[in-house]
Amino acid sequence: MTIRIVLNKNVSLDDCTFISGFHGIGLTGFIAVKHMVKQLNAEKIGFIETKLLPPFISMDGDEIVTPFEFFKYSNFVFLVVEAPPHTREQYLFSLALADWLVNNNFSKAILIGGLDKRFKRSEDVLYKFAMTRAFKRRFSSESLPPLDKGLHAFGLLALLLARLEIRDFPALAVLPYADASRPDPFAAAMAIKFVNKLCNLDVDVSKLIEEAEHIESEIQKLIQQWAERAKIDQKKTLYM
Repeated sequence: MTIRIVLNKNVSLDDCTFISGFHGIGLTGFIAVKHMVKQLNAEKIGFIETKLLPPFISMDGDEIVTPFEFFKYSNFVFLVVEAPPHTREQYLFSLALADWLVNNNFSKAILIGGLDKRFKRSEDVLYKFAMTRAFKRRFSSESLPPLDKGLHAFGLLALLLARLEIRDFPALAVLPYADASRPDPFAAAMAIKFVNKLCNLDVDVSKLIEEAEHIESEIQKLIQQWAERAKIDQKKTLYM
């Protein structure tokens, strides 16, 4: 056994939409998917087991949280990745997951990531997108601005999207602009708003926006403190 998908519920996956996100820029995908699962009160239906499983667990109430878990709400299946798979297993991880989506007749996959906001060219553009040919054939994509030429997606999101392109499976990567230097709950909220619209969901993002505002407030306080300290140090230098 290298990668094994274990479902503990007898559920139908036919025509379901798969949603996941990973630990990319701003932790955008991870924060967004974790928030959606919590807000929707999605039911845990299974796990991914790997030979090099990350060696940690946590607790959610009285339940053990393992590194890779599946949740289901209506016809949506979420994969929450608490920690990135071991680098030696990422290729097999994406391969097993792509095969599982195709073999179980999922309708489409939505992958959430982030783009470094330093590459943002217009304040009016909140997202960029990358999609497979199969997605473009089956769904309207004219209003979705593609990832700029010369920019790249990396990591597990890129691997999984490549696997699904090869399999001619409908998949869309939602890439809001995010702060690369810290977790960015605002970018996660923007991604969820898009998924809400695309999938006719109603996931509340007010808590994420509150977190973003709190983080921004704390950063501004730190910047002000650093500026004041710099002024004091400059005055000391002048009198030395």
